[in-house]
Amino acid sequence: QLFGLFDQLVKKQCDAADGVKDGMIQNPQACNFVAERNLPLCKPDSAAGSCFNQAQIEVLSVMTSGVTDERGRVIAPGYAVSEMAVDGGLMAQLTDPVHKIMVHSNDPAFNPASLFSFKRGGTGQVTAFHAVIPSAEVAKITAAIRMGAGHLTENQASLMHSKVKLLMWHNFSDEKLTPLSSINWYRQLAKSYGGYAKVQDQVRLFMIPATSHCSITGVGPNSFDALGALENWVEKGQAPDGMVLTVAARQFSPGAAKAVNLSTPNYAMPLCKFPEMARYSGKGDVQDAANWRCQAGDTRLLQLGQSGKQGGVM
Repeated sequence: QLFGLFDQLVKKQCDAADGVKDGMIQNPQACNFVAERNLPLCKPDSAAGSCFNQAQIEVLSVMTSGVTDERGRVIAPGYAVSEMAVDGGLMAQLTDPVHKIMVHSNDPAFNPASLFSFKRGGTGQVTAFHAVIPSAEVAKITAAIRMGAGHLTENQASLMHSKVKLLMWHNFSDEKLTPLSSINWYRQLAKSYGGYAKVQDQVRLFMIPATSHCSITGVGPNSFDALGALENWVEKGQAPDGMVLTVAARQFSPGAAKAVNLSTPNYAMPLCKFPEMARYSGKGDVQDAANWRCQAGDTRLLQLGQSGKQGGVM
């Protein structure tokens, strides 16, 4: 219920920021929604389900804020503020087994949670209430996973100096693997290799709005022909500038909620290459792809509000 209230408050503030109020936030990192500032704190006479207590606000702040070291350096981004009603209850602790097994040799006495502290303020980018991990531990993690960590500059080189074409996509409301990590990686790639236009010759990123991990749930269209796009790029030299997102049924786990978007099976819109964002014409059905377009040179997915900054987008 409180995740639903969080989602309502975020959409009330951020839904129309992309140019149309359609129940879908195309760029949640551009929002200026900060949990400690924008969530209503419960008072003694507050109605149940209409507010949050301090502990709940702090949990939501940690979820949507970047993890830093003790000096304020962003170590990992938080989660996007969008679609928390659908995805918020599914936050997964995927890093614990990797940390325990690969960094600490599966020591049964090691508890990953013991490394983290929590704070607000500081001199770095993330000043909301957030998690902190010691820089010494970050160094251990980096050393242990260095060979397989694609976001490290030295590991990007083998990709960028090859003839490989890489087509990436990430759900903007992914509740398991934060979408802000892909954005940080791609922004870093562009900075290191001559800008977005240059990088797009070889690597293209597409952010799917209003959908969760693997497009299983969400309110927006969730499916596109990735294989066809990649084949055309590699075999015909036709780089994917934009593709059409449609609604496709997904296999759900027993008892899982049915995706909201399945109630609108004809919903379609363009999926634009990062940093472009689909632009509504201002006329016609917002669920008809004919009324949207991708515009060359658009950089609206680079826009950052406090949600993106506190989330750890660098």
